[in-house]
Amino acid sequence: MRKLAFLSVLPGLLLAGAAQAEGEVLLDYRDTAFTSGQAFYAQPDRRRIAALLKTASPEAARDMGETFAILGDADGTFANGSGRVYLIQSRAPAAIEPFPDGPAPVLLVTGQGEAAQLFRLPPDVQYQRLVAAADGNGDGRDEVLLEASFTNMGQTTTALDVIRLEADGTAKPAQTLRDVTLDACDNPSGERTRSAATVRIGPEGFEAELHALPCP
Repeated sequence: MRKLAFLSVLPGLLLAGAAQAEGEVLLDYRDTAFTSGQAFYAQPDRRRIAALLKTASPEAARDMGETFAILGDADGTFANGSGRVYLIQSRAPAAIEPFPDGPAPVLLVTGQGEAAQLFRLPPDVQYQRLVAAADGNGDGRDEVLLEASFTNMGQTTTALDVIRLEADGTAKPAQTLRDVTLDACDNPSGERTRSAATVRIGPEGFEAELHALPCP
């Protein structure tokens, strides 16, 4: 059975580590509790993560700065064993700025004790949240699911990137599910429309089914 580990601080999700059968809904973007959920980390957690980040890569720790943003976490089984993965950026994302001028975001995987491994993400994208770690191809290793949003001319879209973590420390995009949310209700000239997806694991990986929603 394929496995899905959810970000436990987001409302509207199953508990982390829950096993999911192929075809069951993993993420439901119609659920406003899920789409509006944000991770929160107390200062002791931030200090611990900052120390792990510095241990894994002093250069990345300098790039992220002291006020870095932690944008979610999930438990999973990755290239080098079980652990917890965190999405870290130098600052909080803004949907109106999809291509920021700043250091590349990173994924930090912590294992048993104080060990940690760093994975650098592409420098030309920023992410809103880490929403899950899931095994989409049945190989026993989890991919990391990251949201990227963009707002322009009255239209907001969200894509879901599926990131595979390799043993050599590289993070490779394995799949992109486009428009898991689309809100064009404020479109000044084109069609006013809105939709949200449910995400499942299918025979070929992650699949998104779009559902039309009314504009307010």
